[in-house]
Parts: sequence; C-alpha cells; structure tokens
Amino acid sequence: MRRAVSAASDTAVVAPESLATLIAPTGATASESASPPWPARLSGITLQVRDSVGVTRQAPLLFVSPTQINFQVPADTALGEAALAIVADSGSTPTGSMEVDADAPGVFLVSHLPAVPAATAVRVDADGTQVPVAVFSCSGNSCKAEPIPLSAAGGSPIYLSFFGTGFHGASPDDVTCSIGGVQGPVLYAGRQGTPGLDQINVRLLPETLLNYDLFGGDVIIRINGVAANIVSIALR
Repeated sequence: MRRAVSAASDTAVVAPESLATLIAPTGATASESASPPWPARLSGITLQVRDSVGVTRQAPLLFVSPTQINFQVPADTALGEAALAIVADSGSTPTGSMEVDADAPGVFLVSHLPAVPAATAVRVDADGTQVPVAVFSCSGNSCKAEPIPLSAAGGSPIYLSFFGTGFHGASPDDVTCSIGGVQGPVLYAGRQGTPGLDQINVRLLPETLLNYDLFGGDVIIRINGVAANIVSIALR
C-alpha cells in the first residue's frame, strides 16, 4: 500500500493541517494546481481521509496529476493510522495510507543534495533599516547556499526564516534550533499564512560563525523534541 509523506521532508509521518504528497495512480487525465483556499475537488477527483477513529473527511487539494496528489491533511484528523481513497465520477478507489502524529516537522528545500533550505534572511541595522540577505541562489534547475555575511554584520542582527510544514501549533517555547552547533534564539514558530505552510524565525548569534568550521552549517530544528529534516546553510 502506498504511503503519503510530508511534502517538505518526504518522511512518512504527517500532522493534522500539514502538507503531504501521495505518489499513486489518480485516474486524473491532466495536471491541475490550485490557489488558496485549497479546493476539495481538483482535476475531477477528491481525496478521502478515513482516520484512526473511523471519521472520513475530504482533503484540501493543492495539485493533482495522473500520478501524484499534493494535499493538506484535514484539520481534525485523529492521530494514528489513516486510510486514503481517491473518489472520481467512476467511484471510490482505496489508494494508500499515512501515519498522523501531533508533530511532524519538515523544512522545505530548494536543493536536496546538498539540503539547502527554502529560507530567507534579513539584517536589521541600528536605524531600523531591514536589508535582505541571500540564503541561496539558483541557476536553471540548480540551487546552492549563499554565504550569509555574519562576520560583516557588526552589531546588526541577522534573522533567518525557515519555511516548512507539520508544526502549525508550535510556539517558540516548543522549538530548538541548532545552527553550526550553536542554539539560536527562536523568535517565532507557527503558521505562515498560506494554509499548511509554517514558519520559524531564528536570530543568528556571532558565536555561530566561530563554530562553523567545526560543525559546518547544519541546521537542526526540533519541535517538542521531534527533529525535522537536517538542512544546511553557508556562513562567512
């Protein structure tokens, strides 16, 4: 039986309201994507989620193709094993399953090898001016981490924003974020605004740069002790 996975990390655990992906024959004859608010029907199909207590709900759909469905796990889905079925005009077809946990953090990537996060950064100068700082750059289908100029920031703090899914109910007290082996202050964790998309804001500390050569630029985020996929940034 096919398993739905986190749309961010590809791990086979999802959370209520998180974004997920199911690779399976859908019966759709064409690809179609949606804009928020996510519809329940797309490209002629719906996706039913029957949770661990037997309640069936329709999943909001982001994208449907003949071989793939991107969807949002229904908000009130009970924790545990859930069954998935595709419903088309011709009837309902059992299609897959998924494991639903309270926390299933995943960070979206722009590159898998290396694992470069879909992140943004800003430097805040003494007069309050906010200066965007590049975290990555892309050319064609290839993306790479851009060194964040922490050494040149002086006394101006740099804030990183990571985008993911599976932790919409988190607060900063629930989150730890280690960057280059240094625990950074988490200023925000929770919903980003787009349904299913979540965000974490972290301040880069100067000592992060001192540890960079030893620990590299690995970013390890944990929500209530549950680790997200490890991503990497570059510093200088």
